Amino acid sequence: KKQKTQETMQTIRATNGSVARKQMAMYSMCGGTASSPHAHHNTLYKEQRRTKTHSLHYKMLFHPYWKRVYKHPRYKKEYMFTEDTLHSLSHGEDNRVRVRVCDYPGLKKVKFNVYPQRHVLRLWSDIMGHFLWLPVSKHAIHKINQAGSFDRYILTTQDRDLNSRLGERLRYRLLRILERREDEMIERALDGDPKAIPIAYSIVLQQEKNERKSLFRRNNWLSQMEGKQESRKRKWMRHELEHRIELIKNGVIPQKYDQGEPFWKEVQSVFDQHRKSKQLLQSQPEGT
Repeated sequence: KKQKTQETMQTIRATNGSVARKQMAMYSMCGGTASSPHAHHNTLYKEQRRTKTHSLHYKMLFHPYWKRVYKHPRYKKEYMFTEDTLHSLSHGEDNRVRVRVCDYPGLKKVKFNVYPQRHVLRLWSDIMGHFLWLPVSKHAIHKINQAGSFDRYILTTQDRDLNSRLGERLRYRLLRILERREDEMIERALDGDPKAIPIAYSIVLQQEKNERKSLFRRNNWLSQMEGKQESRKRKWMRHELEHRIELIKNGVIPQKYDQGEPFWKEVQSVFDQHRKSKQLLQSQPEGT
């Protein structure tokens, strides 16, 4: 009996040792460095997290300092542009910050500016009647060609697209010259010049249209300030109903119209007449 018990104990120890060796091998494959299987039991059931970064340079490549953050010039404020851009016609084209990465193992990064191509060009102004020497970027030259002329580009481009103090000053000068010429045309039309009458008429029409638009904007702004926010569709419906009520009160239109036959009955009568004529043609003999 003693021999049997000793043999069974030896077999149990041998099996336990093989299981422990298997556990150690699996633990070393997963990245563990335990000295004995009993020191870290249940380690295979825990999350294996990597806490060490083997290359600090590689980690610094993704630092927020080197992150590229591009903002469209339309959404930039004036203080975000450089002085060169504000005192030239660049159409929002400003200095761009780029990052240069070295190829050698140091993985150094260097920030550098990329400047837009600006040239001092001679541009003709139809309104002023003379040439202007102005610093213009390549992108702005393309936009001027798209607009058709220098004056049209300055007058029709919005502030958030122009992004230039120089362009705003030029626009102010062009508008003052146009206002002075409009006043001269109206004076000539009042004096009896036949050539100036149609031009003065179109000028007055445009002025009235602008006044009406500004009044509409002001009334709309005041109504919103008071808290009466109303859509254009609802406002049109309200004005239309008020106008029709006035017409009914004045007796221009009746309040109720006589209801005639529905449209489908009228269409049905047309189809019935057509069908009857076809039946009559079919019923007649061929010789007649």
